[in-house]
Amino acid sequence: MEVHIKAITPQCSEDLEPSAAASTFWALPPGYENQSSSSKDPVFDKQVWLQNVLLEWGICGYTAFVGTGDAGTRPVPAATVFFAPARYMQGIANLPTAPISPDAILLSTVHVAVPYMGLYLEHQLIDTVLTEAHRRGVKAVEAFARVEDFDEELARQLSEASWPTAQEDPEEPKWSPEEQNRRYSALESLNYVPESYRGWKTAAETHGIDEDILDSAPMLSEDILEAEGFKVVKHHRHFPRYRFEISGSHSLFGDFAEEDHAQVNGPEKLSTVIGGNRTPKASGVLGSLETPETFGTTGQRETSNRVSAPSPVQNLLVRKLFL
Repeated sequence: MEVHIKAITPQCSEDLEPSAAASTFWALPPGYENQSSSSKDPVFDKQVWLQNVLLEWGICGYTAFVGTGDAGTRPVPAATVFFAPARYMQGIANLPTAPISPDAILLSTVHVAVPYMGLYLEHQLIDTVLTEAHRRGVKAVEAFARVEDFDEELARQLSEASWPTAQEDPEEPKWSPEEQNRRYSALESLNYVPESYRGWKTAAETHGIDEDILDSAPMLSEDILEAEGFKVVKHHRHFPRYRFEISGSHSLFGDFAEEDHAQVNGPEKLSTVIGGNRTPKASGVLGSLETPETFGTTGQRETSNRVSAPSPVQNLLVRKLFL
């Protein structure tokens, strides 16, 4: 089995894990689906959001493709992650520990298709986001987590009932080997968390009119974030906020090779925003847009107000957004 991670670009914006393509929890403000401006089509709304972020801010997501490597087969988009400054993640307003810090960008969540939850794709994608954030000069990445409840009483009962000892009353009935195995499996299931998504269910499975939207919101567990080195910056019983500091030259990702970056992100150099600033630094595909600051032949910063005609790629993006 082979895993390849690729950046989401305007040309391949439809190559998303299926649940990621339809999830608008983080992208749109609370109650947007009830507004007249809503298209009532979450897939369309997500594409509009994605194209807008790509145009204004640059790379904002990655997809992990899983394939067998066999001839004639296509890799499957098995997991997708999104990240961007807070102004693009209006769903933050739903969280009790919002907002995020002004110097950070948000890693919203990692959508993993159920058949691929055993491959630890979320860890690979989070590592890729942290690498890209370091390359772009972002100071920190923050994320919200869901703290899942642990049934301690059930664990105690199962623990006491599962393993008879020599000191037990001989008159008490002994569990058969089959019953012991069943109860042991039940106990172990409380401790085992597939991909650290204990209790997570898709919105399609759990959504109800009276249900709190946060109960089914796509959100990472605290276990995943802590395993990646994130630290709590705002505590909450159910939805704490975590932060990963990107420490300049001392970062684990400081030696990330440019050729590796090109392999993951593609040959096009999309506009990137250094440090999360609002004004994008356009280059490559978007290089024909207005570029207020350029560098001359002497290496000194110069100012240019030149605006070129839109390229075919830009025309295609506009058509995608409005047609």
